[in-house]
Amino acid sequence: MPAKKVVVFFNKPPIGSLHYAEGFRASVGLGAGIDEHEVIVVCLGEGVYNVLKNVERKEVFRYIDTFLNRLEVPGKLLVEEESLKERKIEADEVGDKWIIVSREEIARIVSEADVTVGAF
Repeated sequence: MPAKKVVVFFNKPPIGSLHYAEGFRASVGLGAGIDEHEVIVVCLGEGVYNVLKNVERKEVFRYIDTFLNRLEVPGKLLVEEESLKERKIEADEVGDKWIIVSREEIARIVSEADVTVGAF
């Protein structure tokens, strides 16, 4: 099966559930194996709270490390600029593994995706 471009959306905060940990686990799973899918995680809306430097991420450290460094096709971690601004979150509050991109750029990425997943 040929590789697919998969976009995984996080639009819930990392508080009150393990959705964000399960979302990262699923993202690693999508990028692993023989298919070598390109997986892009996008945080928007309330999901931007997942990218803050001071968020406790002990449940997801190994997933993020694997996602960025150990898959055949390394994943990308994106956060929507407009969602940050709407919540008055400054760029220097965003973790160093995250890339801030515009809503327009996310729309372009989604239009090129083969699959989108958004339950996290």
